[in-house]
Amino acid sequence: MSVKIERLNNLFLAELSNIMDLPAQRYDYANKTAMFSALFQTAGISDSFVFFTDPHLLANGNTTDFIPMFNNYTDIIKGFFDRTSTEAVICGGDWLEWSDTPANALYKLNIMTGRMKELFPEAYYPVFGNHDNNYQGTEVEGTKTLTQAAINNVMFPYQGNAYYSIDMTNAKGYVLDTGTDSNTAMDSYRWAHIDWLANKLIDDDADHSAVYAHILWNTSDAEGVTPMIDNVQELIGAYNSHSTVTLNTVEYDFTNCTGKCHYILGGHIHQNKSDTTNYSVPIIARTTTKAASNTPTFDLVLSDWENGKLYFVGIGASATGSATQFNI
Repeated sequence: MSVKIERLNNLFLAELSNIMDLPAQRYDYANKTAMFSALFQTAGISDSFVFFTDPHLLANGNTTDFIPMFNNYTDIIKGFFDRTSTEAVICGGDWLEWSDTPANALYKLNIMTGRMKELFPEAYYPVFGNHDNNYQGTEVEGTKTLTQAAINNVMFPYQGNAYYSIDMTNAKGYVLDTGTDSNTAMDSYRWAHIDWLANKLIDDDADHSAVYAHILWNTSDAEGVTPMIDNVQELIGAYNSHSTVTLNTVEYDFTNCTGKCHYILGGHIHQNKSDTTNYSVPIIARTTTKAASNTPTFDLVLSDWENGKLYFVGIGASATGSATQFNI
């Protein structure tokens, strides 16, 4: 280990001491920060961010017990965000779990949104997860699922709705709402996402872009990705090859475009999984741990657009001894 990296480790270890009580864990976090920093030595035009998914922090009917765990989890992410060059924090969905009444679910999502806005002003970007509409909650007066308007108001008050774009320094990000896993068939709401994404790709035609969504695979889908993600991949494949494609009877013409959409990133299946076989568009799911763990799970992500490399430095359950790399 170089003297420079060792000094970085010692500095970060000391700075984390106010939020973490486990010395070994603090030291591991310092090492991961040094590992992440070293990636920038060879990177070209890039963007970096913190990514975590499926925290299931606001779980199981109670309205107070989750708050200490929630604060600890988000404080640790805040520590990494403040002490690295990351410019955004993206949650891949599923803050909620099950057993909440609609009122409890809205209460928890309001606390989550306010806390994340406080910690990461202008930098926090949520993705809708299947649990976040409380479809597995507790029914009250015939209702348990939150309306789309309620979800937009409490989860996406700064974006306006559950599909929207992100401006990073060198790239565009596109957030999609994949709905629930109880029915993944294409419907009018999902087709509206496809149409929106196609037109955003044409209008923005950014040199570099990526898509963020929750459900890429269902654990029960032996055939592969969900129908929505299959359509998104086909769309991006046509965009990247600067050709035309017809989806849901609508033709999208990308022949005058010059940009590239590099990957699709999500969660849902609580495991690390990737695939690059469909339309040459990499799709990547990352893992999770619940809040009750003393080791929150998240990634420091570097998108090296210029060199076509995507790196994940995993913290917690996603951790490995080196950065995980994908060609993009």
